[in-house]
Amino acid sequence: LSVDVAYGSDADINVKVKKLAEEKEARDVIVNFNVDPEKGEFTDPAGAKVVTFTIKEDDGKQYDVPTVKAKEGYVFTGWLVNGEDEGHWDADAKTFGIAGLAHFPEGSDEGYVTVTAQFEEAKPEVAEATLRVHYVDENNVPLEGKDSIVTLTKKGKVGDTATFSGTDFVAPEGYTLVKNDLSVDVAYGSDADINVTVKK
Repeated sequence: LSVDVAYGSDADINVKVKKLAEEKEARDVIVNFNVDPEKGEFTDPAGAKVVTFTIKEDDGKQYDVPTVKAKEGYVFTGWLVNGEDEGHWDADAKTFGIAGLAHFPEGSDEGYVTVTAQFEEAKPEVAEATLRVHYVDENNVPLEGKDSIVTLTKKGKVGDTATFSGTDFVAPEGYTLVKNDLSVDVAYGSDADINVTVKK
């Protein structure tokens, strides 16, 4: 600005001013990690029910994502993130940053992010239990012909056991079983052989 005023006189001038912008303190962001205790649990930190971070909104650091273990019958698939927007993190996410993540309710000095572990029901691995039945006569001599060896199969969950018994065993035509109370257990995903005695 520059104003000339003659000596012996006076003058007025309007000068525009504006307030200095107040430097606002960064707001807090509350990040809550949750897990359904019926489906999984935190392993780091172990035993936690909820894992909470309080982070300044302008913090540029990366923070560790808590680790989760699925309980039997479930598979951990990742995280559902609810904050400024809804999003997803993969199950192998290791770290997170706060920039642009939080939702700030109108007039609030605190922002919120809720991160919830996601699970799917585990699909049991299915396999066959195979039992090869070798028919022999009462002298333990194998029968001849296409019906002398029969393959029996059952499907089930790996880790369980199939039981072959009773009507699973049918003697070849012209023969009868010497024992009718046969029972054989075979684990799903494996096979076995058995000699079954028959007589004419």
